[in-house]
Amino acid sequence: MTGTPRRPATISGLRAHELETVIRAVVQSHPGLKFGALVRGVQLTQSLSRRTIARHLSRLVRFGDVTLLTDHSYALGKPGESARGAELELRWEDYADVIRPDGSAVMTSEKEFRVVSGQLDRLEFVLPKPPGLFHWWCTAGGRVSHLPASRSPNRMELYGIDFPSPLTPREGRWHRYKLSMEFRRIHQMADSPHRVLPSRGTPSAPPSHSFSVTVHSENRTSRFRWSPNAHLRVGVVFPYGYPVERVRAAVRFGSELGPVDTAEELRVVRLGTEERHSDGLRRTGNMVTLSVPRPQIGRNYQIEWALPSVARWDRWLRTVHASVPRTTSKRSTRSS
Repeated sequence: MTGTPRRPATISGLRAHELETVIRAVVQSHPGLKFGALVRGVQLTQSLSRRTIARHLSRLVRFGDVTLLTDHSYALGKPGESARGAELELRWEDYADVIRPDGSAVMTSEKEFRVVSGQLDRLEFVLPKPPGLFHWWCTAGGRVSHLPASRSPNRMELYGIDFPSPLTPREGRWHRYKLSMEFRRIHQMADSPHRVLPSRGTPSAPPSHSFSVTVHSENRTSRFRWSPNAHLRVGVVFPYGYPVERVRAAVRFGSELGPVDTAEELRVVRLGTEERHSDGLRRTGNMVTLSVPRPQIGRNYQIEWALPSVARWDRWLRTVHASVPRTTSKRSTRSS
């Protein structure tokens, strides 16, 4: 019994490269083609199934070689142009805030990511104020650029890492980068004596301060998503003996001033009560950590602590200064 031979569903690497070259050539020579017409154009020279051509066409779209337009037609991508719209997958993020007695701090940020669609030629970082020091390291190399707040579109300090060549999904590599920044007097260390008290009969909320992290769904250059096994870790290291008592974890939508995400916050709080792992909010000595498995995009995870009174903070600060050994200069004597 004879019949039409079935077209192969999978093809070899060399054959796949040839097919993708043909797809790009058809898109370039016939701009505006939609899916059906594009597949028929490729089948004129390639005896392959519609399914196989569709799979490799989607690969080219994911890699940024071919662009799917809003009218469902296809156009050739432009390698080398801005990576706005590149999608990054995040596997873990680690933030640390080391606070000094005067309120200055050294903040570090580490992240592991890979490009899953489009191409990435630049990473951007928005900082709340100009840092005293800015150190960086990245497995992909590159150079740092800086845009001052006066020229930045959001009026905040803007730093960026420009890669020597765009990062694409074809590499399939996970990349890491680490930032270390020093800020002067960025933290409030005591309750302000000029704090406005609520009217009579309204309970006064205890003064507090926080360190928080938000992973937005997108910025000017990229879109973000968490990997299925993603992990977020936030840590605060207080000065030794700093009089902090009440510490809690909070989760909000969008930013530290957004509405509370009750369900996610309850999940994070419960993690801290389980002894079989070290997730959730944990406190050891002068260090507090918030470890969150499977965090959510667009949430603000924060460590909040109660501020001491000015008098209590002042007493602690005098103790710190008294414990610092004073250096005495020895007078040199002449030998007679």
